[in-house]
Amino acid sequence: MSAALERFICLKSVPLFSSLPKPILEQVASLLVEVRVNAGQVIFEQNAAGDCLYLIVEGGVTVHQGTHVINRLGEFNVFGEMALLDSEPRMASVTADADTRLFRLDQAAFYALLEQHPEISRGIIQILSRHLRARVRDLMRVTEDLEAMANGTLPARADMVGSFQLKERIGRGGMGEVFRGYHQALDRWSAVKILWRDLASRLDFRERFEREARIVAQLNHPNIVQVYDCGEYRDTYYIAMEFLDGITLEEYLRQHGALAMPEIIDLLREIAAALDYAHDQHLVHRDVTPANIMLVNDENRRVVLMDFGISKVLGRGAPETSGDLTGTVHYMSPEQVISPIDVDRRADIYALGVIAYRMIAGELPFEGSTPYELLVKHVKDAPPLLRERRDGIPPMIEAAVMRCLMKDPADRFETAGAFAEALRHAGD
Repeated sequence: MSAALERFICLKSVPLFSSLPKPILEQVASLLVEVRVNAGQVIFEQNAAGDCLYLIVEGGVTVHQGTHVINRLGEFNVFGEMALLDSEPRMASVTADADTRLFRLDQAAFYALLEQHPEISRGIIQILSRHLRARVRDLMRVTEDLEAMANGTLPARADMVGSFQLKERIGRGGMGEVFRGYHQALDRWSAVKILWRDLASRLDFRERFEREARIVAQLNHPNIVQVYDCGEYRDTYYIAMEFLDGITLEEYLRQHGALAMPEIIDLLREIAAALDYAHDQHLVHRDVTPANIMLVNDENRRVVLMDFGISKVLGRGAPETSGDLTGTVHYMSPEQVISPIDVDRRADIYALGVIAYRMIAGELPFEGSTPYELLVKHVKDAPPLLRERRDGIPPMIEAAVMRCLMKDPADRFETAGAFAEALRHAGD
């Protein structure tokens, strides 16, 4: 694996750095120092001088004050980032939960780079300031609830969001959790998606979350989830969607493994129809995975594409789209790893090819011991041929799937429908 590429991908996963121009991001990546610590080892103590931040590559850590645990962090997480603002003493200790591999960014080296590129300083300071303001808002909310209870009143019901009473959790993803919710006035059940609180503290994620509702509410297709409502309730951001009775394609594949070709072709045809419709509306999904596809218990088992939370709008006048490394690592196209903002419909076609590969082979084309290793494979490695994973695969079917997985988007199918049609002809 290329060490430089791994460092670059690691930084792309960190909101603090992800929006930096690629040349500067590569320079920051060159400053990272690899550190390995053993389980139980203290990485830094509370009140120690803040002189660096750490990015977790493998393993995990506990953030604590004495014996009081504040947080537990795993891969793709950063800690000690306040050291990029000042050299104040650390507010907590951090101890490795397991043998852990980290990248360290020293304050002195980073400041030297900022002197060369002062234009990026303001953006980084703004991101850190938003982080601090969010923590203050959370503290104020807790204080208000405590004061309400002290005055003999109760805070707003914890199980209510807007007009929806939340029941059991039915799913979770990279941007939030999904609950079954009941709207009493309309006597209707919905799926209510709640944005993670730490993401809600970021203006870019709130805008992206609200944009999902606006975009999907305008879509009208039987293979795309219908949105009913969206809003903000006591600092909680939510979207209410149609409640789909069924299971995700992810659950279905875990239960059944490799599928028969006629079923694969039928499923992919409906997914492709949803994608082509979205693409025609100048929308790229950017997270097409089995977990975001529902098999609904309709009369003929309808296939529904969900979760447009990290979608990208194409064309003039489109809202600004985040450059964060977003998506699901097993299904992420090479260009999305390198530059998430510079993708088009062919990134979704790559993900659809990964889904097809898994349906046929019963396993994914790439695996890795860490998310970063997996992302590097998407960028650099050729996937194993399907014939090596399952006997009797017709050459034309293998060729169609492998075409979707080409590294260069120009070498893939132009539309998802063209891929589904090629599979149908190959299966005749």
